[in-house]
Amino acid sequence: MNASKTDSSLAPLPILETEPLHLRAARHLRTMIIDGRLAPGVAIDERSLCEQFGTSRTPLREALKVLASEGLIELLPRRGAIVANISVEDMREKFAVVRVLEAYAAGVVCEIATQAQIDALAAIHKALLAAHKKRNAAVYFELNEKFHREIVIATGNKTLVDMHSTLVGHLRRARFTVLSAQTMLPQFVKDHERIMKAIAARKGEVAAQEFRRHQMAIEQETISFFARSEAGGAQG
Repeated sequence: MNASKTDSSLAPLPILETEPLHLRAARHLRTMIIDGRLAPGVAIDERSLCEQFGTSRTPLREALKVLASEGLIELLPRRGAIVANISVEDMREKFAVVRVLEAYAAGVVCEIATQAQIDALAAIHKALLAAHKKRNAAVYFELNEKFHREIVIATGNKTLVDMHSTLVGHLRRARFTVLSAQTMLPQFVKDHERIMKAIAARKGEVAAQEFRRHQMAIEQETISFFARSEAGGAQG
């Protein structure tokens, strides 16, 4: 798929006075890459995207730099840009760090979170359970990310939040691909139930352990999916 064949119904960039144009373009491009409208290895058609976004090439190229820093775009000298491939080894490295960060965050949250913050996490968890029951993959995906993100935010550690956001952003496309291709495993919902129970009881060591177990299971599912895809492609 190339940019000229992307969804022609893409909405015009919303007018947000406080958001620079290149960040708006980056947001749309990021979504197109994550949901598969721009596939790995596809060349970026700048002219087509400028027409879709109603912008000039300068903000678009700045947007490409943003996405390159996130690992979603590969900039090629004098040859434009392509959508970056998904590397199994790169995912392993990032999952290992995310596992450490989230386990640490869970322990901190159990110590310092207000009851209001814990109640807010419980509300997200409840909505996630409802989305899973309805088999609504898109809503489930967003709520799952929100649950993990809000736990990290509740630590109040900006450096931790920034590091986590960057790494999760790099892994988001792979996770969305797997979720779209496979059913939503009940195992992960049970993981969330144990995590939420531990946080509600403010059992930091238990919550951290559950997070490590949960992330290892997510990593295994994701890596296995892409390893099978790579093997299938090589045989083809």
